[in-house]
Amino acid sequence: MFRSLLSVLLVGSLLWQIGYAATGPDAEPPHPEGEVIILSDEIGPEIDREERARYGLFDSFPNFISATIIQKPGIYVTWVIYEENGQRNYKTLGVTEEVLKLLYEEVQL
Repeated sequence: MFRSLLSVLLVGSLLWQIGYAATGPDAEPPHPEGEVIILSDEIGPEIDREERARYGLFDSFPNFISATIIQKPGIYVTWVIYEENGQRNYKTLGVTEEVLKLLYEEVQL
C-alpha cells in the first residue's frame, strides 16, 4: 500500500522535470554536480535495477538502469538513466524534501 502511494507521489505533483538530455548511443551527458544523497548503506550512492524492484521506485521508467539523488544548493535532483528504443537516455528530475523523506523512510523499513 505504502509503495503504491509512494509511486503515485513520485510521478505526481511532488516530482517535477527540470531538464532532459537524450544522447546518441553510449554518449553520456555530464552528471549533475553536487553532494550525492545516500538513502541507506545497503543501497549506497546509486539505486540500481534490483533496488528499484525491491523498493518499488521509479515505476514510470520501464527500462530503468540506475538513479542517483544529488543535493544542489536549494534543491535535490535525481539523475535517472534508462533505455528507450535501444538507446540510453538521461533525465534529471527535481525532488521535494517531502518526497526525499518518503524515499528515505521506505528504504529504512
